[in-house]
Amino acid sequence: MKKYFTRLLLFSLIPVLAFAQAEAEAKEGRLGVYSANLSNPMRIALNVDNGVLVTNLAEKSPAENGGIEIGDVIIKLAGTAIDNQNDLIKLVRARPNKKVAIELRRKGKIKKISLTLGELETQESPEFKVKIPRQAWKKAKKYWNEIHPFWEKGVTKYQEEITRLREELKELRAELKELKQQLGEKLKEKGK
Repeated sequence: MKKYFTRLLLFSLIPVLAFAQAEAEAKEGRLGVYSANLSNPMRIALNVDNGVLVTNLAEKSPAENGGIEIGDVIIKLAGTAIDNQNDLIKLVRARPNKKVAIELRRKGKIKKISLTLGELETQESPEFKVKIPRQAWKKAKKYWNEIHPFWEKGVTKYQEEITRLREELKELRAELKELKQQLGEKLKEKGK
C-alpha cells in the first residue's frame, strides 16, 4: 500500500514539474546508446578505471551516425569522466544539439570521436499543454493505471482500515499483556 501512495505522490508532482519544465523550456540531449554499468571484474578485464559499456545503438541516432559501436566503453564525454549510466545520462541530457568530444575504449585502444548530440523527443500532454519527455509520460500513465482503482475507492476507506487495525492491535497487546501476567502468576505458584 505504501508503494501506491508513493506513486500517487509522485504522480501528483508531475503537473508541478511539467509547468516548471515548460517555464524553463529546457530541451534534453540525446545520444542514442543503450549501456550497462561495468562491474569490477569487467573493469579489470577491459583495463579501464571507469566507463559504461555500449550494449546497443538506436537506429539513426547521433551515436550510430557518429561512429560509436556496440562493445565500446565510453570513458569520457565533454572532458568529464563517466563512472556509471547516470553520469552519462546527465551529461548527455544537459547538452542538446551540442557538439561533444567522446573518449572511448575500443578493442583495447583509446579512441576519440566528436559528434553532435540530438534532442530527446517529447510528447505534448493534453491535460497540461506542456512538453513532457516521452519516457516520463509513459511511466506516469503506467503508474496512474496502477493506482487509479485504489484512488477511486478513496483514501478514506484505507484510513478507516488502518484505524480498525490499530484498534485491533491495541486489543491484542492488552490480551498479550494479560496472558503474560497470568503466566507469571502461575509460574510463581509452581515455584512455591
